[in-house]
Amino acid sequence: MKRKGTNIRMTVEVRNEIFNVARQSGRTLSEIVREAVEEWLKKREKRERSVK
Repeated sequence: MKRKGTNIRMTVEVRNEIFNVARQSGRTLSEIVREAVEEWLKKREKRERSVK
């Protein structure tokens, strides 16, 4: 399965904070960002359904 890469712009402070959380939890930065994006997409879809 080929994954599509996406560049996400964030400040150094935000990246460092996420990186520290990832290191403490034993997960990679990519895993945390992927989970956050999935949650955001679900919330956006739910919000769009409620507007219709």
